[in-house]
Amino acid sequence: MSRLKVNQADHFIETYIFDAEADAVECGFLNDGCVELNASSVKWIKLSTDNLFELIELIDEAEEAFKIIL
Repeated sequence: MSRLKVNQADHFIETYIFDAEADAVECGFLNDGCVELNASSVKWIKLSTDNLFELIELIDEAEEAFKIIL
């Protein structure tokens, strides 16, 4: 599982996951129950079911972190 990096000043949380092809994908959270994937360094993102479950867990963790920092 990835670790969340909290930017309290900008109310932003970020982390990285590795997709099914081991490419690093930047993930950003803005307290809206969503995740933004930045894949500008790769042509494609290939997500497995494990990746999708990890993203769901990260969204939940980020939402809990926002309750603490806001």
